[in-house]
Amino acid sequence: MVKKIIDCFWGIVISSITTAVTLLVTFFFTSTFPEAQEWKMSGVKQIIPTLIASLVFMFSLTLGLKHWRRNKQHLAVSLNILPFIVLCVFTYKSIEKLNYHTPFDSKEWNKSAYKNDNMVITLLKNEELIGLTKKEVIAKLGDSDEKYTSQDTNIIDILSYSTFNNYELIIYLEKGMVTKVMYKKSYF
Repeated sequence: MVKKIIDCFWGIVISSITTAVTLLVTFFFTSTFPEAQEWKMSGVKQIIPTLIASLVFMFSLTLGLKHWRRNKQHLAVSLNILPFIVLCVFTYKSIEKLNYHTPFDSKEWNKSAYKNDNMVITLLKNEELIGLTKKEVIAKLGDSDEKYTSQDTNIIDILSYSTFNNYELIIYLEKGMVTKVMYKKSYF
């Protein structure tokens, strides 16, 4: 009985070490990964923790199976507890962050100064702003944070809306019509 408790203890210690390494490696990759300039790349950044956690879990599972065959079931199970929990949490968080299908709601949009990222991504994916006039954009999205109007009337206008996570929605208007919409990292 004491041997089983010791095996279980060592399994939890090894599991804790592998989990700590997983968290450190994940933090390193997500903090040094080049910032996404387009919304498509931000999805790649959200999946990296899940990939790292799944690799660590596969390693601990292989190690656990090796001990299972040696009749050390308590060690085998305790080796996989924390990596499995971390994998489940990272997978849930990744799916939650990748779920960008938040329908646009003008009331929700105008509640705060910082706009909802998922609504911005939905607007971009559905290309809802392309072809609208400046008045239609302002009617739909409200007043922008920053405005730029060129000296030559109605040639180029830029509207900017700040979002959470230090990104911004930038809308380019040429001759009064939206021609380009970008979602990129804000440097201000």
